[in-house]
Amino acid sequence: MISVTKWLALSEVHQDQERFTAVRRPYPESCGWVFKDATMNTWLGSSQWKHSGLWINGIAGAGMQASAMPVYNWLKLIKIQGR
Repeated sequence: MISVTKWLALSEVHQDQERFTAVRRPYPESCGWVFKDATMNTWLGSSQWKHSGLWINGIAGAGMQASAMPVYNWLKLIKIQGR
């Protein structure tokens, strides 16, 4: 029963993020389009991101999590800087 509970448990988001960031390190331009998109720049340039969420929609395996990682890292940096 414990193994089933562990299997159903939520993953550690920070551990997942570290693992995906390590995989992307050799490809620093991956998902760079996210910061070139006008809608994303408007959202990131305002303070709206403090009070809203980011929804990336796509079919399974399309790379939504990989697309979200640069934004996550940017938001983490902003939080560290205290903005």
